[in-house]
Amino acid sequence: MIFFHLYWSIALLVALRLVWHMVFRLDRYDWHYSNGDIWMSFALSVVFWPLMLMRPRNLIDPRKLFEGSFGIAGRMRIRAELLENPPPCGPVIRYRQSYGRYEETYGEFLFPASDVEQALRKLLIESPNVLKDDEGGILNWLLHRDDALTYPTDVPSAWPRFQYVANDMIRAGKARCVA
Repeated sequence: MIFFHLYWSIALLVALRLVWHMVFRLDRYDWHYSNGDIWMSFALSVVFWPLMLMRPRNLIDPRKLFEGSFGIAGRMRIRAELLENPPPCGPVIRYRQSYGRYEETYGEFLFPASDVEQALRKLLIESPNVLKDDEGGILNWLLHRDDALTYPTDVPSAWPRFQYVANDMIRAGKARCVA
């Protein structure tokens, strides 16, 4: 009987610690994109708290417990930050393709920002639904460019759909391959 009370008393303390983290450390992106994972992690951690003794760091800093599947919340947080505060953009942008699970090619391309802007405006007229996707964020980034910058500015990796824009620009002959 004492063991039972001890077990659930510690479970209550674990629950309080995790609830504190959930209330004060998780943001709207975590709750929107990882809601089910958050509650599942909470429930399993409270019931099976002795397993947390194998990694006590998870009790001190439970961020990893609540990251969710595939890190979608983190990626969406970064995309929103890019939309609100786009990085500097100059008259020439650089896109670096890399090998990945599905990519078959690798390269580094330079594009005139004004040409990419024109292509995106045309695309958004034809398909206005992509405005909510990466294309809308990329266009916003290009509209805030500073033509005084003398160096090529990199396309943020948080916009993976830029590969489609790059593909169209390369096929149209409006890109320069540098690697």
